Amino acid sequence: MTQGTEPLTIDFKETATPRIAECAAAMANTFGGLIFVGVTDQNREVVGVPREIIGQVAGYLTTRLDPADWQPETFEVPLGDESPGRYVIVVRVNRDQAPRPVFVEAAARFSKERRNLFLAPVRIPGGTRQATRDELEALFIERQAEDVQDTQWDLNAPDIPYGDAGGRDPTVDLLIRSGLRVPVGRAAWGRPISQRAVDELAGGLSQSALAGFVLELTWRGNTGVGLFRREGHNRSHTANLVWRLLPGEPVPFEMTARVEVPGHYGQAQVGAVELSLTIVSRFTAWLNAGRSSEPPPSAMRRLEIQEWAALLDSIPATLTNPEVVSPIADLAGVDPIEIGQPRVLHVRSGPQMPDLLPAELRPIPDTGASYGAHMLADPALDLSDPNERSEQVDLWLNQMCADAGLMGMEELVADMRHGRPPD
Repeated sequence: MTQGTEPLTIDFKETATPRIAECAAAMANTFGGLIFVGVTDQNREVVGVPREIIGQVAGYLTTRLDPADWQPETFEVPLGDESPGRYVIVVRVNRDQAPRPVFVEAAARFSKERRNLFLAPVRIPGGTRQATRDELEALFIERQAEDVQDTQWDLNAPDIPYGDAGGRDPTVDLLIRSGLRVPVGRAAWGRPISQRAVDELAGGLSQSALAGFVLELTWRGNTGVGLFRREGHNRSHTANLVWRLLPGEPVPFEMTARVEVPGHYGQAQVGAVELSLTIVSRFTAWLNAGRSSEPPPSAMRRLEIQEWAALLDSIPATLTNPEVVSPIADLAGVDPIEIGQPRVLHVRSGPQMPDLLPAELRPIPDTGASYGAHMLADPALDLSDPNERSEQVDLWLNQMCADAGLMGMEELVADMRHGRPPD
């Protein structure tokens, strides 16, 4: 790192000090930002801190910030084998999720009652200062993040598309939707979509784990090429990227990535950059049409447990891939490290879900019909880590099975993870 004055959105601390809370409050009241604990302020040398320092950092933030029910996100980054047991602690302050204003407790040295004072700091180059009267008034009246719709279910569930005959398309086996919702920085509000960023996003998606899974499942080792390309409704505030194997041909899978940015006419209610990724499977119809060396199925083409696991794993793997996250961060005007993980996964089926899940599962009598599942990601799991992502996939598989009125998924998952063939 180079030496110089710290920018407004970055602060370096060699170790944990009470000023971390003041810096976090100032960032929340200004532009947001990142605090790196374990990096020297003078020469930006990464020295790291012991892991237990994260407890001190959390203590300063918990005891000194007001409102007390708001806390910035804190996590540790290991320095690796060259510095075993050393970490950089990162405090991520998302301005759009913070209340207005954020106060920090400061001792009242000259108060006879010895009561503590609460200050509302703001960020300035290289440090902080107390907000002026006008700044404090603006913080109180500023639109809160709650005014922007941002719930756990931040993406709507997909619907089965209509077919040529007017009803629901009978060739659709399955729809899956997930995505990212990223609050924008001030500089990105109302900015038109960057062609360069969309081209980078298309490239990242084309080389993603999800595209690789679809090619592997469809072609079984044969040569196949699929690319995300602009198609359909594209405007200055929206971009559609569609993936198909062969343009104009019936396809087993189609994927659509839709990007929408806020601040444009008719989009005033949108407060974040939204990336929705939708997968449509027509795998059974494609096989029945004789476009694969795989024999046509006598019924619906079920995905085996390994295929279901690989499909579900490929979606968060794609949405946490830096090649996908970086262009979304560019469109939102934020640092890539500020982008959270995908929070929701919707599954909708054309036939009933038990017809698409592995045949080894056992039905529970009189459970009724099921046409999908709506599932949340565990925020405690790091979906960019393959091992933790596998934990999340196992949870999703178990929920899909339970929602479909079936038993036996836990045994199937255990056998799969231990390399045992199903009974």
